[in-house]
Amino acid sequence: MSSALPGPLARRRKTLLTLAISSVLLVPAGFLANEYFATVASDDALSSVAMVLILLAPFLGIAAVRMARRDMESIQNGIIPSSAMTATKWGRNLGAFGSVANTILLLLFLLQASSFSGADLAKNALLRDLNGLMSHAYQYRNRPSARGGGHGTYIGYHVPNLLKENVDGFYSASVIHADTLLLTAAWRKDSGSTVSVRLGPNGRPVGSWTFVGGFKE
Repeated sequence: MSSALPGPLARRRKTLLTLAISSVLLVPAGFLANEYFATVASDDALSSVAMVLILLAPFLGIAAVRMARRDMESIQNGIIPSSAMTATKWGRNLGAFGSVANTILLLLFLLQASSFSGADLAKNALLRDLNGLMSHAYQYRNRPSARGGGHGTYIGYHVPNLLKENVDGFYSASVIHADTLLLTAAWRKDSGSTVSVRLGPNGRPVGSWTFVGGFKE
């Protein structure tokens, strides 16, 4: 006698396992995605989407546990074939693990986030914005003068009006010489707290970043 489950029950088993496995994998994947979008890609919108996925993970695990418990009752009552018990238990166990582990991870994340001061959060935001300006300035350097670029130099570069300020701070650029540009970000809440970096001919920082005021390390 075949132990294969009927179509609807087989799909239900796949749904259960998908929920359970997703609850285990979603938080670490979400944290990695959030870190990438927030610090590398400088995309706050996608960073927020990643955080939403992280918050959903424990609920997926709870849904898997509830679904598994109902299926186990149906198996005991003979409604679902007993051949489904192994997969159902796997779904229940993975869902329970995902719920508990992800809840702990989220609590630790929230605890760490709450430990950051306003200055720490502002500094991270300004660093992210300056990285974006570094890319913008390097693109200017590489554009020919006929297209409004620096034709191999930073001479003439200035921060575009749309990027000069935002909710985090104010941004400026000073050409030190043809191959070196100084970018500075000042915190909106304290103009004496600044972050600055010198951009070299290869589009990378020259020396170390400079932190002043409340950002001083």
